[in-house]
Amino acid sequence: MSKKNRNRKQNQNRNPRYTQPVSQAAPEVREPEPENTYTPSAEEPLEEVLDEMFEEHAQQLQQTQTYEPVQEESEEDPGQEFGAEAFPEDLYLSDYDGRSRGHGWRIFAVVMALIVTILIATGAGVGLALIDLEKKPADLISAMNGSDIDAAVEAAREEYESIYAAAEARVTADLSGIEVEDLTDEEEGGSETEADAEAETEDSGEETTQVASSEISGIGEVVSAGTNDIIVYKPADDDSSAPSTTVITDPNADYPLPFSTVDLSYFDDALFIGDSRMLGFGMYSGLTNATFYAVTSFSIFRYETMPVVQTPNGKVPIFDALPYDRFTKIYIKVGLNELGGSDTAFMNTYDEFVTRLREMEPRAIIYTHAILPVTAQKSQTDHTHSNPNIDARNEALKQYAEEHKCYYIDIKPVVSEPDGSLMPEMTGDGIHLKAGYMELWKEYLRTHAVIF
Repeated sequence: MSKKNRNRKQNQNRNPRYTQPVSQAAPEVREPEPENTYTPSAEEPLEEVLDEMFEEHAQQLQQTQTYEPVQEESEEDPGQEFGAEAFPEDLYLSDYDGRSRGHGWRIFAVVMALIVTILIATGAGVGLALIDLEKKPADLISAMNGSDIDAAVEAAREEYESIYAAAEARVTADLSGIEVEDLTDEEEGGSETEADAEAETEDSGEETTQVASSEISGIGEVVSAGTNDIIVYKPADDDSSAPSTTVITDPNADYPLPFSTVDLSYFDDALFIGDSRMLGFGMYSGLTNATFYAVTSFSIFRYETMPVVQTPNGKVPIFDALPYDRFTKIYIKVGLNELGGSDTAFMNTYDEFVTRLREMEPRAIIYTHAILPVTAQKSQTDHTHSNPNIDARNEALKQYAEEHKCYYIDIKPVVSEPDGSLMPEMTGDGIHLKAGYMELWKEYLRTHAVIF
């Protein structure tokens, strides 16, 4: 629409009434028109003016019959000023599609980041577990695939059968060569009876001793320790083939003995066995003269196979490194990692473990160390490693110690609150003691020692 027509349109909107001359040649004198009344010029054809009037009348009639709101044209309308092609509709659609695609890519990136984070965390956890257990990735893959399991089981079975067969044959041969000497002096004209010998021993008040052949080697045997039965004692290595005897003192003959206070040299020939708590005690207690067989996550159910003791050839299980007749005191602190399982199975394995220790260390007394408590918060949030479960397991350990001539020790009084839970300021994770509090533990052991 031309600018002239647009102006005329605007004038009609303001005042649609106007007068059309009858003749262009002889215009008549008219009354003055109202202000803003449009007056067609002589240059515009009459036919065009009539068409526009007719069209306008038809539009007004249509609006009267059916109401449709009419939007006023804005002078700033870019479509009117510059044409529809200045702002094509495809421009808006393409911009919307671009924003949609960008939003979708952002969602995809966030999801992928979460997946990668989970994979990295899982991989790190598996890696730390492998390092802790001293395993290789190949072992994990083999376990996941189940490959060579049957072969490994069969090989282990054959190995244990051969070990047991050899041990049984060796023990049978060793026991057949034991010669027990008479502990009393022969009298002229005959020997004292066994009853007289026992009476003399009791009257003299001397230490009870046991005699065993020093020709015997191997794992040895303990039969009812503390009952004056034979304890097989490993002799010094020599080339002598003649039978000889070695007299040793039964450490449990006078069980139970009272606790006493000792100096730190008492622990020169002491062995400490346990889990990560015992490992921390060995690192920060200052008992550099003692021996520690402790490792993180140690479980008594795996004592035969779990690598614990560091040797020049790497870590090995306890009994692969334990020297014969080296220690006279053995402290055993286990039980926390085994919570959640059967109490009967735990105590049976514990008894088996103690029996084997007594075979290897016939002059040692056994300290059954109680499980340390955890904090109240840890106990409430961890239903397995809770203080009620710890107390129940400790009660079983205490009963075992009394029945099997072990000495039960519990440092709970020096590290716990009145309710029996571990003091929060003494731990960083609710379980393990901080390094600064190992001195309390050491002092408790130093003032609760058995001298025999």
